[in-house]
Amino acid sequence: MTQDLELKNLLPHSDVTTQETKVTTSLGRTFWSHLKRGIQSLYAQTVKHYGLLYSYLIPAGLYACYDVLAYVNLRKFDASTYFLLLQFRLVVTGLLHQCMFNKKLCGIQWIALLIITFGCCIKTASEFYGVRKNTSPPKLAYASLMLQILCSTFAGVYNEVLLKRTLATLNVQNIFMYVDSTLCTLFFIAAGVVESSEDNLTLLRAISATVSLWYFTKSRGSMHSKRNVPKTAIAMMNMGGPSTLNEVGSFLENLFCDPEIIPMGKAQSVVGPWIARRRTPKITEQYAKIGGGSPILKWTNIQGEEMCRQLDSISPQTAPHKHYVFFRYANPQTEASLLQMREDGVERVVAFSQYPQWSCTTTGSSLNQLWREIKRLKMENTFKWSLIDRWNTDAGYIEAVTQRVRLGLEQFAPEDRHKVIIMFSAHSLPMKVVYKGDPYVKEIASTTERVMDKLQIGNSHILAWQSKVGFLPWMGPSTSDVLKGFGKQGQQHVLAVPIAFTSDHIETLYEIDIEYAEEAKEAGILHFKRSPSLNDEPLLLKAMANRVKKHLEEGELHSPQYPLPCPKCTNAMCRTILNPISNYSVKRDRI
Repeated sequence: MTQDLELKNLLPHSDVTTQETKVTTSLGRTFWSHLKRGIQSLYAQTVKHYGLLYSYLIPAGLYACYDVLAYVNLRKFDASTYFLLLQFRLVVTGLLHQCMFNKKLCGIQWIALLIITFGCCIKTASEFYGVRKNTSPPKLAYASLMLQILCSTFAGVYNEVLLKRTLATLNVQNIFMYVDSTLCTLFFIAAGVVESSEDNLTLLRAISATVSLWYFTKSRGSMHSKRNVPKTAIAMMNMGGPSTLNEVGSFLENLFCDPEIIPMGKAQSVVGPWIARRRTPKITEQYAKIGGGSPILKWTNIQGEEMCRQLDSISPQTAPHKHYVFFRYANPQTEASLLQMREDGVERVVAFSQYPQWSCTTTGSSLNQLWREIKRLKMENTFKWSLIDRWNTDAGYIEAVTQRVRLGLEQFAPEDRHKVIIMFSAHSLPMKVVYKGDPYVKEIASTTERVMDKLQIGNSHILAWQSKVGFLPWMGPSTSDVLKGFGKQGQQHVLAVPIAFTSDHIETLYEIDIEYAEEAKEAGILHFKRSPSLNDEPLLLKAMANRVKKHLEEGELHSPQYPLPCPKCTNAMCRTILNPISNYSVKRDRI
């Protein structure tokens, strides 16, 4: 009874009123934000990412434990000591976010933290100490308080990881946090951990904690000073790949339902998903053999971070720079990255295709999807855009590929290197696309010729094409047929060079390293090697940074070839650019 009275003194009724006001105001603000952005969009996002409901059970459970421990610990400590020790939670969480996520607290936030801590030291100490002047908390009480601190800290860090790795908007993630927090708190109440007299306050604190989390995630951009808001964003556009085996099915469905990469006519919406389902078991097995997923997201982030680091140094007038990953068929996809850029306060964006050679099926498809999503999200005037739509003959890129070929040749005995046939292998195209006038084949060929000129060696070379899908004619000769032909000719030394890829993925790690290596062996080729992929090649990272710097310095809007559609192009959306950085001379905004 005495402890209940003391708790009542430590948590006056005004605290409950304050919490109720905070929750009501925050909830109103949250749902007003949802209403403005569209309830239908919010509902669609919620259904799409329902799996997050399970992920948020972890931080919700930790926050619920935090609330329960708060009641326990407030009975053992005087309020000033309790709140003073609890400030350690804010310090630890702030430092972890600064170290793990590079979220540097600004000076005002650190000052506020110090003021709160100092205030706890002097806050009516005599009044509270008078309640317990003859008592001191046992060691177990300090352990309980530390556990409470760890619950809050780990929940905050886990939340940040979820925010970085998922594609749901912050509002959708907040909804899942509300639901999970309520469920966890109800569990503690049902288990009898929290007394009935505390039920309302416990539920209130659970909701308040989730609302506070929403405020944190909505305003986390303010943890950076204004000068650290990205002045120039680099949208790194690529096909992407499933990071886990569970994502293979959705990746294939997105791929086969895109008429711009694999055109199937009017039946695509039916045939595409059917083909994806049929191929999913086989492709899943392939990804399992290369580590359980594609490394393309890892390499794209490594390339983007280093590129932006160099750009901040060599182009300070456009700094700070920040990269955003825009994958066409895997996470993170266009919508999520656009929303993240808007949240970060970005205004100027360079859409940087990670396909050095243009094709309407790759760069073209990615850009068309970009403009569609911008229209759908009503962001036509949110960002100023320019494009690096191709860089197949860029001197730095050619030097990087050449260096990787040299490394590949070093895998052969010195006395055999002059015998090695250099087989450049690029992703193939349906002939239907080639006949429309797609420039991809020409641009691949121009890259290979420049690399051979740079090598200045006497080795023979050939251009082959891989990754054909289906029964329709594709560009040839296929890499498989080339290897079989070399075997019949008695060739013993072949170096495969993946020419259209800027990093490792399934086409290099499985198709070349496993499938083609086996075919070469069966064909009688004794020495089959692959040159290392570009990945984190220093020459490539330097080339990317220099290419963006040149693009920014010269005020490029796009390449000279971009406005010219293929001679037989039937895509009304092709060669669009929305809200360009300067007046667009060729008006093709026909979305």
